[in-house]
Amino acid sequence: MTDLISIVIPTYNSEKTIKRALNSVLNQSYKKWEVIIIDSYSTDKTIKIIKSYGSEKIKIFYLSKNKGLANARYLGIKKSNGKVIAFLDSDDTWNKNKLSYHINFYKSNSARFTCTAYSLINKNNTKKKIQLNLSKFDFKYLLSNRPIALSTVMVEKRLALDKFKNYLRNDYAEDYLWWLVALKYETYCHILPKNLSNIYLGEQNRSLNFFKNYISLSKIYKYDFKLDNLKILKIYALLFYRTLGKNIFKFKSFYF
Repeated sequence: MTDLISIVIPTYNSEKTIKRALNSVLNQSYKKWEVIIIDSYSTDKTIKIIKSYGSEKIKIFYLSKNKGLANARYLGIKKSNGKVIAFLDSDDTWNKNKLSYHINFYKSNSARFTCTAYSLINKNNTKKKIQLNLSKFDFKYLLSNRPIALSTVMVEKRLALDKFKNYLRNDYAEDYLWWLVALKYETYCHILPKNLSNIYLGEQNRSLNFFKNYISLSKIYKYDFKLDNLKILKIYALLFYRTLGKNIFKFKSFYF
C-alpha cells in the first residue's frame, strides 16, 4: 500500500523561490503526497503564486510571523493527513526521485527518523555536495556535528507530534533542537546516502549568522540537555572542526 507523504513548507514573502520549491514537488516520480503550506501572512505575491497551481493537493494555513518557524512547522504536522512527514523549506528543491527513494529507504529500515545527503548551492549556482560518510548516527554524534539539512528529513508523524510539541522556541537552531529531541526517543537517524536535495543559500540565509547560531546552541546544550560548560566547550571545538568545510563555503558564497 502506498503511503501518503505530507510535505510541510513554511512561507513568508517567498515569491522569489516558492515556485521553484513547489515545482520540484510536482515533478516528483512519487505521486501520493500533499503539501501543507504554513504562511506567516505574506505581503508579497507568495499566496497568489501558490493558488495559481489550482491543486487540491496543496493546502494553505496561516500563522503569525512572531510564532516562528518551529510553531509553523508544528502546525503543518498537526494539519497533515499522512503518517509520514517530509520537510521542505520554501527556497529549497528536491531531485525528482527524492520521495520515491526516500520512502522506500524509510520503510525498508523500519525507521522513524531519516535524512538524505544534499548539496549547498550559492547565489552563483556553485554547488558543494555534502556527502555523509556514515549510515546512521545517534544523539551523541549529533551533539557535536550538524549532518542534517531540514529539507532532507523524513520523520514519522506520531514521533514528531508527541515529541516536538514542547520545543517550539523561535531561535536560530529550532530544527537542530528537534533532531536532538527525536534522538532521545529514537536510537538512530538513518541516512540515505543519495544526494537528493538542494539547499539554497539565499540572501537571508539564517545559517550564515554564526554568532546567533552558537548562542542558540548554547541554550540548547545548557538548558534543554543540562550539559556543563566544559562539555559545551568540547562540543563547540568538535563542531567547529567538523563543520569547517561547509561554513567556509557559506562564508565565501556571501562575501566573495
